[in-house]
Amino acid sequence: MKFYSKIINKPHSIIEETKKGNVVTGRKKLCIFYDGVLETDDQRVIAKLQTRKDLFRTDRPWTVNNWRNEEDGIKLIEQGEKLGIDCRHIRESYLRQLIAQKNVQPVQKKEKAKVEVEKVETKDIEIPVSKPTTKVVKIDYKELMKIAKDKGINGFGKKKKELEKILKGKGVI
Repeated sequence: MKFYSKIINKPHSIIEETKKGNVVTGRKKLCIFYDGVLETDDQRVIAKLQTRKDLFRTDRPWTVNNWRNEEDGIKLIEQGEKLGIDCRHIRESYLRQLIAQKNVQPVQKKEKAKVEVEKVETKDIEIPVSKPTTKVVKIDYKELMKIAKDKGINGFGKKKKELEKILKGKGVI
């Protein structure tokens, strides 16, 4: 009789264990499936394999549905490799997600032109001037310490706000 195993890509051994309580006292190899196929006439092995219909069948081999072997999967892998994604050991859903992220290009924000409007004084109308905004640059504590050290200021034991006041007073910041 010919049996087909669900495990196809490697030799698959069926082992019978004898137990005493929770301890395994012995193991005996019943049969080995090569490439998912076993031909046997041993009634004991046939009886054991027929108890597990979810793992072994006699009518036809198990189909291998691997997304990598289908047309869509091959196209996905090619597209991922073009984008520089490592496609060796990757799930299909994750590969689709990475491709979608790589294909979406970030929209570049156009910088607004800073126009300085001067006050125009007329007899009755005064137009306010819009001043260009200054961008506040936040400097972390380590950078402040480096700047203070370069300028010869001892910043040891001083807090960030104290260092900022000292450096602003010296005209460094």
